Amino acid sequence: MTAVERIAEIKTILRDALPVGTHPVGPFTVQVKAGAKRFDPKSFTAAYPFEVRPDLYSAQLDTGKVKDAVAPRELATFYTQGAPTVVVS
Repeated sequence: MTAVERIAEIKTILRDALPVGTHPVGPFTVQVKAGAKRFDPKSFTAAYPFEVRPDLYSAQLDTGKVKDAVAPRELATFYTQGAPTVVVS
C-alpha cells in the first residue's frame, strides 16, 4: 500500500467515525467538514416540468431564475450533499 492510499484509508476511517466538526486526536486536530451542497436540476425538473413553469426554462432549466422564483425553504429540498471531507493538521 502506498502512502497516498494509506492516507486515503485513514481519512475514510476518520470520516466514518467522527461527526462533522473539529476533534483533537492525539497530537493532531482532525476536522471533518460537511460535504458541499449542490442544486439537483433533475429532481427540480421532475417537480416543476416545463408545462407547469415555462417561465423557469430556456433551452434548459434556468437555475438562476429558479433561485429567484422559488422560496429558499422549498428550494433546499432540491440540493444534494457531497461526502464529508477530512483535514488533519
